[in-house]
Amino acid sequence: MKQVTFDPAHLALARKAAAEGTVLLRNDGALPLSKDAPVALFGRIQCETFKGGGGSADVWAVPVFPFADGIEEVGTVYAPLLRKYRAYAEANYDARRNKCFGIYTYSLKEVPLSDADIGDAARECTTAIFFIGRFSGEKYDVKDEAGRYRIDGRELDLLKRVRAAFHKVVLVFNLPGLFDLSFLREVEVDAILHTFLPGMEAGHALADVLYGDVNPSGKLPDTWAETAADYPTSESFASKRIVYSEGLYMGYRYFDAFRKDVVFPFGFGLSYTAFSYETVSASLEQSVAVLKVRVRNIGSVAGRESVQCYLSVANGAIERPVQILCGFEKTACLAPDAEETLTLRVDLCDFTAYDTASASYVLEKGDYVLSIGRNSRDTVPAFAVKVPETCVVFRAENRLTPKESFEELHRPSTDAMLPTGIPTAVLDPSVIVSVTAPAFVPATLCHTDAPCTFADVAAGKRTPEELVACISDDELARMMTGDGPRKRREAGLPDFELANGEGSHSHPVTAQGIPASTMQDGPVGVRASGFGDPVAPFDELNGTDCIAYPCSTLLAATWDRALAREIGHAIVSDLARMDYDGWCAPAVNLHRSPLCGRNFEYFSEDPYLSAEMAICEIEGIQENPDGTPTGRYAILKHFAFNESEEYRKDSDSVLSERTARELYLRAFEYVIRKKTPYSIMTAYNLVNGEYASACHDLIDGICRTEWGYDGWIMTDWNVNATVAQCVAGGADTVMPGEYVTMERLNAEGVDRATAERRAVWLIRHLLRTVHHDV
Repeated sequence: MKQVTFDPAHLALARKAAAEGTVLLRNDGALPLSKDAPVALFGRIQCETFKGGGGSADVWAVPVFPFADGIEEVGTVYAPLLRKYRAYAEANYDARRNKCFGIYTYSLKEVPLSDADIGDAARECTTAIFFIGRFSGEKYDVKDEAGRYRIDGRELDLLKRVRAAFHKVVLVFNLPGLFDLSFLREVEVDAILHTFLPGMEAGHALADVLYGDVNPSGKLPDTWAETAADYPTSESFASKRIVYSEGLYMGYRYFDAFRKDVVFPFGFGLSYTAFSYETVSASLEQSVAVLKVRVRNIGSVAGRESVQCYLSVANGAIERPVQILCGFEKTACLAPDAEETLTLRVDLCDFTAYDTASASYVLEKGDYVLSIGRNSRDTVPAFAVKVPETCVVFRAENRLTPKESFEELHRPSTDAMLPTGIPTAVLDPSVIVSVTAPAFVPATLCHTDAPCTFADVAAGKRTPEELVACISDDELARMMTGDGPRKRREAGLPDFELANGEGSHSHPVTAQGIPASTMQDGPVGVRASGFGDPVAPFDELNGTDCIAYPCSTLLAATWDRALAREIGHAIVSDLARMDYDGWCAPAVNLHRSPLCGRNFEYFSEDPYLSAEMAICEIEGIQENPDGTPTGRYAILKHFAFNESEEYRKDSDSVLSERTARELYLRAFEYVIRKKTPYSIMTAYNLVNGEYASACHDLIDGICRTEWGYDGWIMTDWNVNATVAQCVAGGADTVMPGEYVTMERLNAEGVDRATAERRAVWLIRHLLRTVHHDV
């Protein structure tokens, strides 16, 4: 058996992150537990904990520290019951479970227990911990049925019997996202913890929170309604034609605007202590509102708190959600009676409305109200900014116009008024610098007067354009796709292996010394094992030393930018050790529906929270702590509108231009404008009838021309659009590798000038990242 070794600091980071993102949803005095009082554990997930989701996001060949082991290590566990669960887990072990792409065990059938089993445990323990776990993965969405999104009969029966027998019942969720909570009408529990998919240190992290060694500070990155049917997206999801008829009213934007009841609001999370807030100052610096909020720990134990800021527009002419998240900050761990003053900076120009008629992002005339709160349903107005006239912040061009008409959801008109008694400032319109997007410039042929190599360009003697002009038609065509054995066989090229496992790389050109760039999957770590029949965990290729960090949704639940940055720094070491240059993460698609099978890879239903966490993770990947470049790179994905998995390769996301720009593209835009990821990966799906991987409006139009993106754009693996369609639409490289010729590209409408433009972006990418010479 191979000895597994991990960097102790990185293992500790995985544990810290899992604990920080655990959300305490209810607590009627049941938590924290006493380390001296025995507890009884129910639910198969205690021994077979789900560390992460399935598909390309999975990090295999890592030992998972299950929940039961963590609790047993710290406290006292009723042993007879635990032995029964462990024996059942061993007898029903499945080596293939969740390890093969698309072959997933979504839930585990519960261990049959008699009333005597439960009664014996209750005589020894006053508190029971009941675990409910679910799994999801790439390619398949969650079904709104028992055993998937809903509790099943065996689980509910057991929970009812446990509730009847025990004085205190703590419910622990181990889920990729949300869950149907209607069963709580039938059975009352004393405390609820949500651990999401917490990574390989699950057991240690949960024990830290249960016993109070870590005071929970996680807050929900999503609105948790009672059932899946409560979400406005439930009628158009997981089909070949997905109409975004809810428009801007997704997540808390919908529930808050239409005053719908929820079980737990967006941003909600409890603590073992309590905090008071006080806005001590508010001012306006050009277009930036600056609020200073004093947070005091008024409870009896140390803890952390996340302060949230929401923006509302009163007296505006453009219909907008009631409020949107526009800022947040998290305190350090405050001792009882200690305080910290947090500074929240909100640039109003980051939260413009898109006026489709003028194709402009505008800061409309009206009163902009900033509220401070604990969650979206618990806020207090703190500052207002009067905008005396509508200001055009950015002039774009109408793009992504739907090819069919459909009705969008609109909220009832309200006479929102400016709150009284809060500080108010007036924006000077002259501080707003209006920018007009440049026009798209068609590609032209590159020229050179002499031979050129990559080394010449790297030395600053020549330009990428001069280098590309030297590449033959055959090699230039090959550069339009990734590299791989099949492509090389078809092209008559010698085969070689650059990337281990399922990793991939760009096409090198030996004649000009152009190297290759390798990449591997994320976002919970570096997945160094390939797909296929699994072997014993300790024998899997290159997988035994990878850290499986918590899923992205849990990371968002920490509301901790520094932690996201720290995880990015740690992942760089795995990339370097396994010889990969880039990491296929993070992903900022939104949680449009709680049923998306890949939600665990995405951060939140909110574009601002998603972007802020992604920005910090990208910074950690691409920059050392001292600010110097690491040479490694992040790949932002899936661009865009990949909010469903079931028909992902041929589903059409039908939505209005405003909904696209203000909600789903805004997360990508925030990231690209504030912390440029060196690469972007396009999505599988169509958008308004065009494949996202080949959509000129999306890639060359919005991303390249409007946002000024200067990185390397690749497609997801094996997209349905043709190579020529993708290259014409704006993708620089079609992955993972397909043999094409210039004759074929020309016949399908791609000239050499367009191919050269794509190759130039790859050359520029290679110049600023580590790479593999061939």
